[in-house]
Amino acid sequence: MNIFQVLLLGLIQGVTEFLPISSLGHLALFQRLLGLKLPLVFDVLVHSGTLGALILFFQKDIKRTTIGAWEEIKRRQFGQQWKLIGFLILGSLPVAMVGLLFRSLVEKAFADLVLVGIGFLTTAALLFLGKVKIRNNSTLSQVIGIGLVQALAILPGISRSGSTVSVGVMLGMKKEEAFRFSFFLGMMAIFGATILQIPPIADFDAPKIIESFLAMGAAFLSGYFSLKLLKSIFLKGYLWYFAFYCLAIAGVCFAIR
Repeated sequence: MNIFQVLLLGLIQGVTEFLPISSLGHLALFQRLLGLKLPLVFDVLVHSGTLGALILFFQKDIKRTTIGAWEEIKRRQFGQQWKLIGFLILGSLPVAMVGLLFRSLVEKAFADLVLVGIGFLTTAALLFLGKVKIRNNSTLSQVIGIGLVQALAILPGISRSGSTVSVGVMLGMKKEEAFRFSFFLGMMAIFGATILQIPPIADFDAPKIIESFLAMGAAFLSGYFSLKLLKSIFLKGYLWYFAFYCLAIAGVCFAIR
């Protein structure tokens, strides 16, 4: 793999991770177009570049939650911040179980463009459903619903950001709340996936390490700016427009399968 291909895949990861068009689906498609067959560990490492973008973007929220949780411990009063942490743990359980139990299935799906295309169709459907509002005041059901679609988004073609924020709003969350909770969950999922890939990373030789860091850097930079763009698009109510793009890219996947 040459430097151009490494940087291209990193840029694709960064842009598509946060826009509701599935980074894994695009990586699978472009690897096919470029004639590459990369291990899952490479995709996880590139995702860790976007993790850095998330941490930078939400640094104030992370700091507020961390300090608030520590203050609640000192007061021995577990309030809003620990309630948020509890919901984040609960919402992360589905994706953790799917990732551990169905890892081989995910790798097979990544290599099958028909399944990737179906994933893009699923994303389009979820984006359209985000326009529907269900009367629901149960925070627990909102957390479980978002957690379940995040687990579904482990499959290529299904956008994690698009599905979680759409379902969050559909289940009654305010847009800012759904946006923040969705990406807090995303940080936990990416961090967990990176930890699981530490053994394969240890076997990387120098060229692979350099390639991975270049891709991570490209993903970090492009990811930060696409995250800012997504927030603006989402709060203005234009997220569902991306459903048409997902339908088109699904057609591409089916055509070159």
